[in-house]
Amino acid sequence: MPNIELHGLDRSGAELFKYAIFKAIGEEDQKLQADAVVTICNDYCVDAQKRARPYMRICCTDPQQIEKLKKILAPIALDKEILLLKEFIPAGG
Repeated sequence: MPNIELHGLDRSGAELFKYAIFKAIGEEDQKLQADAVVTICNDYCVDAQKRARPYMRICCTDPQQIEKLKKILAPIALDKEILLLKEFIPAGG
């Protein structure tokens, strides 16, 4: 289950990016879209000059899915951080 986290955005901005993310994934791979989740993080990301620095974190256990998501989400204008997870354990599993 790929998890795309959105950091440093206000609620309305995060909702717009969430829509764009699901739309982009669905246009390329509907199975991947059905498996993916978007997590909106309520945080504040700034650099040393106090400029907002929102970003997207792509987390997944499958390196091939990460590469696919990197290509699909490349046009979305956010910095991207990639995190390859060691393991995902579903609820009840």
